[in-house]
Amino acid sequence: MEQNKGQGLCWQSNDGGISGTYCAMEDANISVLDAGFYQGINLYDYATMWKGWIRKLDAHVNRFYRNMHACKMDPKNSKEKFTEQVLETVRRSGLKDAGITFVVTWGPYPTSYIERGEKLGGPDHKVGLQIWVRPYRWIFPQKYIEEGIKVIIPSIRAYPNQCLNPRLKNFDRLHFFLAQLEAVNAGADGFIALTIDGHLAEGFNANVWLIKQGKLFTPSENTLAGITSDCIYDLAREMNVEAAATFLTAWDLYTADEAFFCTSAGGITPIIEVDSRAVGDGKPGSMTKHLIDAYWKMHVNPEYAVRVY
Repeated sequence: MEQNKGQGLCWQSNDGGISGTYCAMEDANISVLDAGFYQGINLYDYATMWKGWIRKLDAHVNRFYRNMHACKMDPKNSKEKFTEQVLETVRRSGLKDAGITFVVTWGPYPTSYIERGEKLGGPDHKVGLQIWVRPYRWIFPQKYIEEGIKVIIPSIRAYPNQCLNPRLKNFDRLHFFLAQLEAVNAGADGFIALTIDGHLAEGFNANVWLIKQGKLFTPSENTLAGITSDCIYDLAREMNVEAAATFLTAWDLYTADEAFFCTSAGGITPIIEVDSRAVGDGKPGSMTKHLIDAYWKMHVNPEYAVRVY
C-alpha cells in the first residue's frame, strides 16, 4: 500500500497524462487557477472494484475518452496507457472494494482575451488528469438494498439536453444537490427529477428503472448513459426479460409494479415509495431482488469484469 492514509490513493498529472505522481487522497490538490475548479470545466467517470474485480473497466474508459473528445479536452496518453495507469493506481492503493474516479480538468484558463484563430488554452495547452481510488461508497445506506428507499419528485428539473447533455458526466451537481435538500426536508431518501417537459429523467448519480407486467423500462431522455444501466440490459437478456428505454411520466412511476435505482456506487437499490405513494405493495419486489443478486454475481464474472488481485 502506497501513501494511503485511509481515504485512498490519488494519481495526478498536470501535463495531460505524460507523467504523474502519487499521493494520499487527503493530499491531492488542484490549482485555484485551473478552470476545472473556478469555471466548472471538468469531466469525470466512476468505476467500481468489488472483491478485487473491476466491472466493465473498458466501458468506463471508453466513455471517459469519448466525453473528453466531445469537449476538446483530449489527454496526451492513449486509452490503453490510461487503463494501465488505472490498474497500477488500484494495485498501489491496496484496496479490494473501491470506487475508482477518473477526472479531467481544463487546466489554466486564459486570463485575457485570445486573438481570433488562436487555440483556446494556447498551443502548449495540456489538461489535468487524476485517478482517485477510494474505499467503496454506497450511495444509500447498505441496509436499504433489503429495505428499499422512499423518494420524491422535486420541484428542481433536470438540465435540458439543449443546455448540458447529461451524457457529459461532470461535477456540476448544484441543481441535484438542491433537489436532494428538498428530498431530505420532505423526509425522503432521494429524488427522481423530471425533464422540462415533465418526463422522468434520473436521480442523484443514478438511473431509474420501472417494472410493469414483467417488463423493464427506463427513461430515454435527459439521462446519463449509465454503464450500470447497461448492466440491467445485460441481465435482462440473460433472464429473457424485455427491457426498453422510453418516455415515462410520474404516472408510470406511481403505478409501477416495482422500481429501482441503479448506479456504480451501490448497484441496485429498490424504490418502495414515491411522493407518499407505495410502489407495488410497498416492499422490494421479486424481480428487483433477482436483479440485485445477479448484479453482484456479474461484478466478479470474468465475462464482465477484469481481475486486479
